[in-house]
Amino acid sequence: MAVIEIDIPSGYIVHQPDLEEYCGQQTNHLLRYAEFYDGKVSFFLDYLDGGLTCVEVLATRWYPVANQTRWLTLKVFDFYAPERFNTTMYEATPLYAQNICHVCGSFQCPYCPSYNTATSRRSTLKLDTIIYLLFFLHLRWVFYYRKTTAVFDFA
Repeated sequence: MAVIEIDIPSGYIVHQPDLEEYCGQQTNHLLRYAEFYDGKVSFFLDYLDGGLTCVEVLATRWYPVANQTRWLTLKVFDFYAPERFNTTMYEATPLYAQNICHVCGSFQCPYCPSYNTATSRRSTLKLDTIIYLLFFLHLRWVFYYRKTTAVFDFA
């Protein structure tokens, strides 16, 4: 009996009824049983031959986790001789690239541009700077105009 053990990213789960339904579909004639335990999905197969063996797993995000590890492991081994194994790393770049604003989904996060329409303080600082600059240029022009304007008194 061969076992394919796949690490699932943090915050994701696989529902056991979905795995049982997948095993019952008989899309893979070698697949006998599948289980999700401790962040890993294990597929139990009768044997592995030289051909291509494919299994599918649907993982659902259960907890919002950001900045996850980029590489996860997939291990294939003989159930009765676990010293005979092959470990492969697979890449989960889309999960690795997400920051907390992409996964939290909270309207309470005040500066999250993905879910909140609040503007950050930096953008208002630019507006404040422009207003102050215009104000001081106006004052400078007023004082300059007063200096150069002569008042003639014809009395």
